[in-house]
Amino acid sequence: MSARTSLPDKKLAKALDRIERAQSRFARQYPGDSGARQAVHTVYGGAHLFKAETPAKLGELALKALDTYAPDPNTFGGEIQIVRGKEARESVPAAGGEHGRGIGAVDMARTIRSGGAHSTDARLGLHVLDAMVATQISIETAAFVEVVSRFDPVAPLPEDWDPTELTLAG
Repeated sequence: MSARTSLPDKKLAKALDRIERAQSRFARQYPGDSGARQAVHTVYGGAHLFKAETPAKLGELALKALDTYAPDPNTFGGEIQIVRGKEARESVPAAGGEHGRGIGAVDMARTIRSGGAHSTDARLGLHVLDAMVATQISIETAAFVEVVSRFDPVAPLPEDWDPTELTLAG
């Protein structure tokens, strides 16, 4: 005698309909976040390690890290470190200048001004869009979706490139 391992189609459809209606009611009552970019913090550890004071302690550590390494949205500093398992932290040397936020726009403005072709053209935009759409389809279908668009890799900026130089002078 074999055991029944799934619901009959009619009962499954009824159960899924009830779940969908409950989710819709929940979504109307609690619409969630705006969808704007947000920080995500993930903590790994057994439930036996979690105590009432854990969120406050983690919050204090996060604020201290922000004060140390990112005092404002345009500044990120400190060593880049990789931790593999329980091994000691491995420092990775940072390459390039101290500036990061907005350098693509500055590079584009300078290149257009000088009559050159900038690296952030429509092919890169198409590739980014293609990757986003493929990701969404993959999520919806739980299947691999190939990103078919291609673009030439963007060359790194020269070591002495200075984003603080005047861009529109001349």
